[in-house]
Amino acid sequence: MLAIRRGETENILYFLIELDPQRALQLIQSKIHKQPGDWTPQLNLAAEDSWKRLLNSSIASEIRLELKQRADTDAIQVFRENLQNLLLAPPAGQIAVLGLDPGIRTGCKISVVDDTGKFLCHDVIYPFQPKNDVAGAERTLKALIAKYSVRAIAIGNGTASRETDAFVRDFLKNETFSSLFCVMVNESGASIYSASDIARQEFPDLDLTVRGAISIARRLQDPLAELVKLDPKSIGIGQYQHDVDQRHLHKSLETVIESCVNRVGVELNTASWSLLRYVAGINERTAQRIVEFRNENGRFRSRVQLNAVPGIGAKLRSSGRAKRSPVSLMESGARESGPAMVLRTSARSATERPRQPDVLSVNQPNEALGFGTRPIEGRKPATLQNAAGLRREPPVSEPSATGTSPEASATAAPPEDPPQVLVRS
Repeated sequence: MLAIRRGETENILYFLIELDPQRALQLIQSKIHKQPGDWTPQLNLAAEDSWKRLLNSSIASEIRLELKQRADTDAIQVFRENLQNLLLAPPAGQIAVLGLDPGIRTGCKISVVDDTGKFLCHDVIYPFQPKNDVAGAERTLKALIAKYSVRAIAIGNGTASRETDAFVRDFLKNETFSSLFCVMVNESGASIYSASDIARQEFPDLDLTVRGAISIARRLQDPLAELVKLDPKSIGIGQYQHDVDQRHLHKSLETVIESCVNRVGVELNTASWSLLRYVAGINERTAQRIVEFRNENGRFRSRVQLNAVPGIGAKLRSSGRAKRSPVSLMESGARESGPAMVLRTSARSATERPRQPDVLSVNQPNEALGFGTRPIEGRKPATLQNAAGLRREPPVSEPSATGTSPEASATAAPPEDPPQVLVRS
């Protein structure tokens, strides 16, 4: 349906909804005729005029709108499911990664990050035409891997990605790196991130291409922590994103991101403010204050230290938010494996992230839920996807018994067929 509407917008085709006028007139006349008389012809003329001049176009517009809303709902559902699968992808964990942004004429941009995602250095190699400096590229890779103890190489899947992957794998075969592996990473949205305000704030002195290579390396370490910096619509997780209801799409994708972040949890000592802002009870300003406090005072040794952060205190604890604040959970004696682990201080490894939601019963304790969620009362057991609104089941319609008399059935209007959508080019 969205494709048909886009074709109509581009003046490539047009579509209309045709209804049987005779059946429509019979239905209208059956509603207005109480008994025959001299006024019957005039009522028939009024019914015909109302159908041609008013009802036909009005009903067609309503059907077009309903079809558009159904198509929007289905398209947004695809966006939600794809985004959830992408955010819950298993991370490589806290290891040093070398990110490669492939290129032919401009070379392959290299960025190295440590096990916490901190940027270390960058360089450019030219293993392809026109320079074809394969030996120099291998020397550069070998030096960077040895200097920073790199354990993984992340290659973006953009232009010249296959050639770069083949070059790196040949290089690894010739060298003796026992624990080093190479992975192809989806770089959708990396160029948008490199020109965003968040990237300029993180790396004000670096070139856009270097920022893109850093993003590729971090996506291998922790996809969730890096992808939340991007507008979900720029990741390439669905179709016809510009044709659906933008307000509904934005709200739905934000809900998915918040659900994934609060379910998985964040590493308090390494998370950026763009990730912390999705934790329930923490807004953007409070997330920035947490990062500023961490930069000034060093790593958090205990969650109690969060009380010293401006904006997290008694006011946040007693604000009565629908989503519980992390501080209230910390002070409530919640177990380490419970929802308070949403702000973990290296107590759990990031590699423990589940790839898909597990089956969740409504009788399970609240510790089984993600941070900020509550047990569901009075409903049948459902999956976490249903509880989060990520997957809806079609309603079951109950058949109704009809007990009409032969006289009423003789005068009743014939049943309506669903309207036909005709597409003509």
